[in-house]
Amino acid sequence: MRNMENKEAKRLSRAAIAEYHARLDDLKNVKRLEVAQQIKEARAFGDISENAEYDAAMDNQARIEYEIVQLEELLANVEEIDEGSIDLSVVNVGGRIRLESIEEQEIAEYDIVSTSEIEPFARRVVILCKDSDYNRD
Repeated sequence: MRNMENKEAKRLSRAAIAEYHARLDDLKNVKRLEVAQQIKEARAFGDISENAEYDAAMDNQARIEYEIVQLEELLANVEEIDEGSIDLSVVNVGGRIRLESIEEQEIAEYDIVSTSEIEPFARRVVILCKDSDYNRD
């Protein structure tokens, strides 16, 4: 077992912490019961050595238990971002940036979140600064 004291705390917003707690509660109190029922029903089909429903239910149970462990570990090492102490003069976790497109006359706002809050496959944003050698995506 790993020593939790050596883990670095993840900085998350209050909303993200609440979402993670809700997900953990759902996994423990709803999904666990659902998969237990699936396993029970699959066992009723007979020989579990060649039972695809049983194998699928057991895989689902393992996935749920793994996610529970991951969420419990994350929440045991979380630090809530104090929104009142955010330095708004720099881009930082917990802040919000506003991008204005001069050519297209559009404005977009983005919340800066930690890597534990991002949706890695949602959308890719490319930011280009006019006349800059530091353009990245």
